[in-house]
Parts: sequence; C-alpha cells; structure tokens
Amino acid sequence: MSHLQSTFKVIDWNEISETSLKEASLMKRIETCAELLALWAKQIEECEKNNPAIGFVREMQIASQYVAALIVLGLYKPAAAGMRTVAETMLYFTYFRHHPIELRTLVRRDSYYVSKAEIVDYHVKHSATFSKCQNALNLKDRFDKWYSEISGVVHGQIPGAWVTFTAIEDVSFEVDAATAAVTNFERCVEITNDFLLCTLAQDSWVGFSGSSKARFLKGKSGSQRAALDLDSA
Repeated sequence: MSHLQSTFKVIDWNEISETSLKEASLMKRIETCAELLALWAKQIEECEKNNPAIGFVREMQIASQYVAALIVLGLYKPAAAGMRTVAETMLYFTYFRHHPIELRTLVRRDSYYVSKAEIVDYHVKHSATFSKCQNALNLKDRFDKWYSEISGVVHGQIPGAWVTFTAIEDVSFEVDAATAAVTNFERCVEITNDFLLCTLAQDSWVGFSGSSKARFLKGKSGSQRAALDLDSA
C-alpha cells in the first residue's frame, strides 16, 4: 500500500459527515442556499434552454453542490473556491447570453478572458436599469467586498483562514470554520440572486413561475422592489 493510500484510509469520512449533519441549523442554511440556486437554474433553463451560454448556469449549480459537499466533509477552504465559481459563472452567463461571438472566442482562444470588473462595467453601461437596481440593493459594494474577502481565502492571502488541520489525515468537523463557510455561502447566494434580479430578470421575468418570483424577491423592502420593478406573482 502506498503512503497516499494509507493516509486516506485513516480518514473516517463517514464520521466527519455524520458530525456535520448533526448541526441541523448549519445544514438547513446550506440547503436553503442550494435550493435557491437550483430554482434560478430551473427557471433559466426553461426560458433560455437554447442559449449556448446556458452551460455557465449548469456550472453554477454543480459548483453549489460541491460547496455543500465540501463543507459537510470538513473541507472548508476548498469550499471557498466553489463559492467563487458560483459567483463567476453567474456573471459569465449574464454577459455571454447576449454575446455569442465572444462566447465562441472564449471557447476557441485560450488567451481570451473577460474579468469581473469588465462584466459589471458592461452592465452599468448597457443594461438599461442595472444602475438603478444595483444602487437600491447596494449590490456592487457588497459584491466587491465579498469577492475580495473570498479571494483572499482562495489565494491563501490570509494563511490559516478556514483551515483546521496541518495534515490531511487530521481533517475533521470544526464549528467555527464551518460557520464561517456557511455564512459566506449565504452571502455568495444573496449576491448571485440580486445580480440576476438586476440583469437577467429584467427581460426574462415574464417566463418565471409565480412561486419562483416570490422566492427571488423574498426579504426585499418596498423601496427595493419598486426599484427592481418586478411583480411577485
């Protein structure tokens, strides 16, 4: 048996997951996040299933499932990368759904890249109601703050953040790190929900189900709903 095999045989993944799953409140929060993203994915699939950019939505949904699995298994730092993938694939979809030529370039040329800042700037300049909507939700500031913080975790700019072991065989459930990961997953999903409300929803809302509309707008104040100008039924 190799050293790698013997190391991983030591880890009791069942025990780690069972311990995590006993944290009912945390697990419910993860489930709520994953369900909201799944609902967005379903509505988008139904409205834009023939759009070649739909692959980004599917990546967004599977990334959310990876995040849930990694948190349950005590792998909190890798979960941060999954959260960033959720946000980035959402951004890519909102841009490439109207840019098929650029999407083909993305597939064809390894060097082609559109940054987060460029996509947000595109929406500021070209999405008619984006500025009004995002101002009402304070979206850009929230997104920039969260993205900077989560990137710091992903890139190791804060050594030890969300890391609870120094050797892989010592991986285990740790409540503080798990709570930090779940809280940031919630922030990620709230930002994703709001960005889609400020962009895609403005021209696809009519095709969404009434129950989905109500869920996407849940928790929004009267002034925020007025700025979004989206019905809830």
